Amino acid sequence: MIDWKKTAEKNIKKLSAAEAGETLTRINTEGSTIFHPEIRALTGGFNSQAINFLVIRMLGKKAGICR
Repeated sequence: MIDWKKTAEKNIKKLSAAEAGETLTRINTEGSTIFHPEIRALTGGFNSQAINFLVIRMLGKKAGICR
């Protein structure tokens, strides 16, 4: 079984702060719908409203936008 949180953490850890900020900007510009492809790529194929919120928060932390 895939643990989407660990997969997302691992994939976000690989990004620089600038890349995380750019990804976050793209997600917000396109709208974070339940089926957002960039979030699916970061989580290993998983999407839901709660997952998307957590991934956006992880990206914000990596980019230095939130704590």
